[in-house]
Amino acid sequence: MKEKKGPKESKSWVKLYRQFLEWEWYDDINTKVLFLHLLLKANYTDKKWRGIDIKRGSFITSLESLSTETSLSVQQTRTALDKLISTNEITNKSTSHYRVITINNYDKYQSTNKPDNKQITNNQQTNNKPVTTTIEGIEGIESIEYTNKESKSSSKTNKKQETKDKELQEVVDYYNEVFKRNVKSIKGFEKNFNTWRKIHSVEDIKQAIKKGYEDSFWKDKLTLTILFRMKNKNGEDVDYVEDFKNRGKDKWAGYK
Repeated sequence: MKEKKGPKESKSWVKLYRQFLEWEWYDDINTKVLFLHLLLKANYTDKKWRGIDIKRGSFITSLESLSTETSLSVQQTRTALDKLISTNEITNKSTSHYRVITINNYDKYQSTNKPDNKQITNNQQTNNKPVTTTIEGIEGIESIEYTNKESKSSSKTNKKQETKDKELQEVVDYYNEVFKRNVKSIKGFEKNFNTWRKIHSVEDIKQAIKKGYEDSFWKDKLTLTILFRMKNKNGEDVDYVEDFKNRGKDKWAGYK
């Protein structure tokens, strides 16, 4: 049996202009990461795949694939895509099996695949091979929508993420109810929550929130960012969920 070859090592490149620093989404980490990823994935030349014309600056993908490739959650990926669409950076056409992402004004970003020799030092090596990662990626490992094995894997990963998102939203809603707050953004504690969730149940976390509110000192000070911290100001490992959940009366009074 002929051994299946893995993805080819890519030595191709894309241009990135310094003016990118002034881009309106530059300080939005998720949107910036996703857009850079889309630039790298976009097809450099027109291609045809399974009867579908894939134009230069476009490629076939899925929301789940983008989420996995960028390490963003599905919701973060969807939000970043919506932002890029709203400012006409990209165009998105979806079907029941896949979506085609197109970088608008792609020629302005990648007008040529030849490097500018004025920008290259004597110690740098270049390769003028055009970027064709879209088709190579799809034909080499198959799009997740077209293989049962990958579809099941993607579905399983997506369900896990949906469960995490649902649990985090439940905790945020409970915190808002107890502390009479209106927390909507989960930036700053989402990753830590996922870590603590492997150790504590949702009910344990909600109990820690309840006990924190009952504490005279923390009633007006406890935030979810603080609750889910993994180290204190001295760099020492901490488990505030466990501490709040099991604290005694006024145990935390005056603690900073």
